[in-house]
Amino acid sequence: MTDTHDSHIKDYYEYHSEQSAFFDHLAEVNKPVDAGLDEAAALNWCESMHELTGTWSADVWSEKGWW
Repeated sequence: MTDTHDSHIKDYYEYHSEQSAFFDHLAEVNKPVDAGLDEAAALNWCESMHELTGTWSADVWSEKGWW
């Protein structure tokens, strides 16, 4: 493996670790979860927020008025 390859793998796991922590926290705060929530749309929106801000922190999104 190359250093670049290792870096991509590290980034992948960090991204998904942050994503999992975000959704775990969201589930804790919002129990019971709305049955009508379109999870695919929610995930796409959250991922777009991550792309815009570089973080999974809803606090950061809230500061920008997006949460």
